[in-house]
Amino acid sequence: MTDRCCHLCRSHTGVCLTRFQCDHHKEYEAQEDLDHRATRDHPDPVGDLAAANVDRERRNHVPVPRKQTPRNPRT
Repeated sequence: MTDRCCHLCRSHTGVCLTRFQCDHHKEYEAQEDLDHRATRDHPDPVGDLAAANVDRERRNHVPVPRKQTPRNPRT
């Protein structure tokens, strides 16, 4: 298993500062779940539906544009 922390959320001591709640950790866990479901040998229709929903959401994800900060009215 690879390290889920990247340099953006890891402190200099190697501890994850976001406690694994940032988006790339959630995507990693969702991908691990999909990989696990792909290797199972018994039917699970509810799990298949959940995996399909995660996969569809990931394919159709449109990044939300950031709001621009208001300009300082004094300038």
